[in-house]
Amino acid sequence: MVFMAQIESRSKKRNHLKQRFGPGDSVAVLLPLPLGKPFNYLIPENLVLQIGDYVNVPFGKRFLYGVVWGEADQVINQSRLKLILKKVENFCLPEEHCRFIDWVANYTLNPSGAVL
Repeated sequence: MVFMAQIESRSKKRNHLKQRFGPGDSVAVLLPLPLGKPFNYLIPENLVLQIGDYVNVPFGKRFLYGVVWGEADQVINQSRLKLILKKVENFCLPEEHCRFIDWVANYTLNPSGAVL
């Protein structure tokens, strides 16, 4: 029962998050890697994003596709954040799928990025 309460709590938090993000906002991007949390990126001038949008971001010396997972959860100096390179048009992960990924990650005790 405690486990289900944690999932419902996370889902409720996600529903209250800001849904649209504009230039200058920082967002959490979930990458398909077995890492513990999403990474923060800065939205450039030419993009408007929402939760579930697929984006291309720099990660180390390579470029990865990830999903906008919500607002950036930590306050990091924006000068240290990397810019999102581009939005993948015509693809958006539905809210139900985001909740399902969180549920599977919690159920299997794996990071959300590994489930993605």
